[in-house]
This record gives sequence, C-alpha cells and structure tokens, in this order.
Amino acid sequence: MNGILKKINTLSNKIKREIDKKLSKYGITFIQARFILFISKSQGDIYQKDLLNHFEIRKSSITSILQLMERDGLIVRESNNSDYRFKKIILTDKALSLSNVIRSIIYDFENQVLSTFSADEKKLLLMFLNKTDLAIENLSKE
Repeated sequence: MNGILKKINTLSNKIKREIDKKLSKYGITFIQARFILFISKSQGDIYQKDLLNHFEIRKSSITSILQLMERDGLIVRESNNSDYRFKKIILTDKALSLSNVIRSIIYDFENQVLSTFSADEKKLLLMFLNKTDLAIENLSKE
C-alpha cells in the first residue's frame, strides 16, 4: 500500500475508534450516529437504498446496522403502502434526542483535530481529499 493511502486508512481507523469511544457512553457507534444524523437531516422518507447510496457500504452491512438500531430502540421500520418490499426508516424519540449530542461530539472532535490548521490548509486538505475521492470513483467506473 502506498504511503499516502496507508496514512488515509490509518487516520480513518483512528477517527472511527476515537468517536466510537466518545459515543459509547450513549450506547451507539459512529456509523449508527452517522445514520441518525443523515436521517434526521433528510427532507423526506428514508429507505435502506438511500443509506446504501449515501454511505457507499454493502447492503448486508446496512441491514445489520439497521437491525441493531431497531433492537436498541433507535429506529422503527414501517412498510410502504405502495410497495411492501420497502420499509421506511423512522427515528425514535430516543434517537432524535441523541442527534444534538452526536452533532456536538463530532463537531468538537473535528475542531480539535483541525485546530492547528490554518483556514487555507483546511481548504487544501479538503481539495486533496475530494480529488482523491473523485479519482477512486473514476477508477471504479473502469
């Protein structure tokens, strides 16, 4: 693995581990928190396919995460009247009450991590990450 890709992978793992640690006292994981934020910000009905498209993770992984969230009382799944194969994902009051805490934890973590960066360095970093993301998307189309 190239040194840069190895560093990106290592940073991704560290970020996940640190935020998971902070969220553990609320009984949720980083990916569950990200699902809660995505669903809470959405302007319409959310289905599993929406999570699949947004998070770009395997369908089986999303299914497992949703099953745990349903078991833990964070979501309910409601059948769609026009197509019973699709189930709308609805946040419970428990999940909604966590959304502000989640936002705060993630916002504070990001600010702490990037506190030594200038505004220009943050813009450059984001530009490089977006460029890397685009290159990977283009490779996957080949």
